[in-house]
Amino acid sequence: LEALSGGVKRVVLHHPLVYLRAQCNAFRYVHRQYPVSLSGLGAAAKSVVHVTYWPVIPTLFVLAACLYGLLRRRWLVFWLAGGGLANFAIVFLLMPAAYVKYFYVDFLLGWFFLLAGAIALLRRRSNAKEAA
Repeated sequence: LEALSGGVKRVVLHHPLVYLRAQCNAFRYVHRQYPVSLSGLGAAAKSVVHVTYWPVIPTLFVLAACLYGLLRRRWLVFWLAGGGLANFAIVFLLMPAAYVKYFYVDFLLGWFFLLAGAIALLRRRSNAKEAA
């Protein structure tokens, strides 16, 4: 165990680009586990489900929420989304293998921010219709 830890430390400290490339390849492999195919209706429906398993989609929602919170000065949204982005960075840098399960928190936050944003948008539209 100590030899493995020492080897990992040497690779990270002495060859950071090799380490980052390996982590990027692991992240890409997570996405390749759920391929997209548009050849038929069943394959297209399965592809829609597969796209929801990609960790990059909810992470983009978290990034959008973080930018929204910063620009609109909604500090709770900003700090929650920023924590989600920090979690993504830590998981990305330290994931020992290419499994989707490591991005569970990012999935929860991403889909939560999408749902909360959709509810806020629909509420704003209904309030605008009532006022008019």
